[in-house]
Amino acid sequence: MTGCGANRAGTSGGTLNRQVQAGDCLRETPEEREPYEGVVCTTPGAAWRVLKVGGSGTCYDVPGVERAESRIDGIGQMCLSSGPGEPRPGVNTAQQGDCLTSRDAGDVRAVPCTDPGAVDRVLARVESGSYLNDDCAEVPGTRSTYEWRLTSINSRLSDLERSLVFCLAPKDEDPNSSVDAARVGDCVAQQGEDYTRVACDTPNARYRVLKRYDSTVVDIQIACRYVQGTTSGIKRSFGGLFAGYTLCLGPR
Repeated sequence: MTGCGANRAGTSGGTLNRQVQAGDCLRETPEEREPYEGVVCTTPGAAWRVLKVGGSGTCYDVPGVERAESRIDGIGQMCLSSGPGEPRPGVNTAQQGDCLTSRDAGDVRAVPCTDPGAVDRVLARVESGSYLNDDCAEVPGTRSTYEWRLTSINSRLSDLERSLVFCLAPKDEDPNSSVDAARVGDCVAQQGEDYTRVACDTPNARYRVLKRYDSTVVDIQIACRYVQGTTSGIKRSFGGLFAGYTLCLGPR
């Protein structure tokens, strides 16, 4: 594929007689080399709107973008949204501190955290995340992740199939309360199997962190064996071979 189809001839009533630019619409064709043709947006089958053409960078931050394709001249990209109308609000523009709507409600959108539909807060945004790694492993407070894919039918742009990963926590939860952020001297509360980082002068503070190892290479019993005062421990793996941490805990 070399990009959008040729748009220079006006032989069809619905075909543009100039090269595609932002605001134009496209419809798909059966041609492998030129799978799109530019059409006026009222043409039957107009399935994509061009949001941006060319320029440097990527389509990651273009509001409403759903697909990226190479340009007809082979330089840069076309950023597309589905349908001939205005692009739908998306999630790709969300930054750290923004909120997202529920994944159970259909299309996930970026919204202000004061919006009634806001559910999760973005703790971190990872561009070009890799399926080989846990992209949110070392982001304290992460409870869940959301992956947004910028697709392409151009095999040469297949690396766009995984574009953004958002590290999330419930919007009203303080990520600093995560035990992931605990360091030596901090205190930890326990409720069932859940641990939280708390101020040491709070009534529910049960343990104090005596030692932290940023590794899970050995079991808690071995890691904390010679840490004086240890009565318990926490071990969390991040998915890698040794990625994670071990906390040696003693009474507050």
